[in-house]
Amino acid sequence: MKIILLGPQRRPTLDGVVRSLGLGSDLSGPVATVTAGWQEREPDDAELAALLGGRAVNLGLYRRWLDVQDRDPEYFAGARALADRLAELQDLYLLRLDYALGAVYAVQRRSASGDAVPDAVAAVRELDTGHLRRVNGARLEFFVRRWRTRPP
Repeated sequence: MKIILLGPQRRPTLDGVVRSLGLGSDLSGPVATVTAGWQEREPDDAELAALLGGRAVNLGLYRRWLDVQDRDPEYFAGARALADRLAELQDLYLLRLDYALGAVYAVQRRSASGDAVPDAVAAVRELDTGHLRRVNGARLEFFVRRWRTRPP
């Protein structure tokens, strides 16, 4: 079994990629596709399926997510709250990162010897580490609080 993961195909390049990988007409078996980012247009994958020689199997992840929302409103509410919290953390991180990178660039321009640059870069790395810790903490809190006491 061969697994190849391709990113979004904003400009149709899939046919060229398939050819370059030697997967043209001798492509055997199904090809899983994820079009969840298209949301309501998720099933509109005829062009994609044609480029894959009719072997495409759309995993329907967005449809499945909508089904989860309908079947488990408590989980959906928790997931929505988590997404809101993660968005807030991301906004604050990007704000802080912008200033931290600005400091790195300013130090690079001012420092003739460059001795201060590693300290400025270390501050950015600390910011990254702290952000990752907060994000992981928010996710852990969601899963522990929501699902530890819930029956399987």
